[in-house]
Amino acid sequence: MIELGLGYLTLGQMSMNLSGGEAQRIKLAKALGVLSGGQSLYILDEPTSGLNEIDIAKFQNVLFSLQKKGETILIIEHNLEFVAKVADYIIDFGVYGGNSGGKIVAQGDPKDVFASKTSSLYKLDK
Repeated sequence: MIELGLGYLTLGQMSMNLSGGEAQRIKLAKALGVLSGGQSLYILDEPTSGLNEIDIAKFQNVLFSLQKKGETILIIEHNLEFVAKVADYIIDFGVYGGNSGGKIVAQGDPKDVFASKTSSLYKLDK
């Protein structure tokens, strides 16, 4: 739990009062206790939500340890600093939603996506 940035939680707080990100990280902590042999797909939606920089760094280390084990991790994330640090591949759906959204505007290696003039992330990695 500490490795995932949840060390501040007490057993009494682990209830329905958790944020979505906290609940995801608890599920991830539970999943980390199971041997998978590089056969798992983790899908995380905004996992850095509510985390400070120190906890994000801890979470990042957990992700890298999963990667070393051969696990596959798909992350939906708006924290561009985090994306720039951890992504192997980015699919950028742009800034629009609804009928104007859902279209891939750029994809590929993070450096290429951040450099692509068609990307909503153009020149944003800092």
